[in-house]
Amino acid sequence: MSEANKGVVLSYVHAFNRGDRDAVCAQFTPDALVWGVLGWGRIDKVRPIWRELIECLEMQLHVDAMVHRPAARLAAGLMKR
Repeated sequence: MSEANKGVVLSYVHAFNRGDRDAVCAQFTPDALVWGVLGWGRIDKVRPIWRELIECLEMQLHVDAMVHRPAARLAAGLMKR
């Protein structure tokens, strides 16, 4: 995984953990589809879910490892409360 890609993942995690939803959204292109446990949608659909995770559940993200495979790229981690 390139350092640039690692930087994007870590920027997302840091923005989420400090509750900066604008910075979280800035990690995505305007046409991005975000997939999560409640389904998927564009940024305008997932932003309210992020608000609830941040404000109501006080969720914090922690990256345990980043893996790069030719067919898939993913960040493995735990969501901690």
